[in-house]
Amino acid sequence: MDVQHPETLIKETIAYLIRRLDENTDAENFLRYSFNLKTDSNAWEFLKKQFIDSYHYKDRAGKTPNRIQNRGHESFPETMGTLHQNEFNNEPDTDWSPAANRRWAKAVRGRWKKSSSDPLEKIPLVVAVEVFSPVREEYLPENLV
Repeated sequence: MDVQHPETLIKETIAYLIRRLDENTDAENFLRYSFNLKTDSNAWEFLKKQFIDSYHYKDRAGKTPNRIQNRGHESFPETMGTLHQNEFNNEPDTDWSPAANRRWAKAVRGRWKKSSSDPLEKIPLVVAVEVFSPVREEYLPENLV
């Protein structure tokens, strides 16, 4: 997290809290059942069994990190994706926790981000398959003063 810039820290913190809330209210997590939980309920027995099972599993759990995704080491062919394969395939979510993935995203953004010195792209207006082109000059930013 970027603690030098409070506005970034707030955004990252909120995103983190939302992820935790989403994860911890999943069907197998305690938080979902914690409201109005009673010791003689099916939910209690379910959670109790989960706790006992996890205790017995503790010595078999892995000792290495599970979060090892690094988008910077991935390569993709130029002809990949729905356009070329004629079918939709999901892409795995990016794990933003590893610093390598944040660096990767920053580099991608740097390659795609336009600068103020780049020429404006004239994108035609299309309404019901009718193309209205070229862009009317009076609506360009430099003419809206």
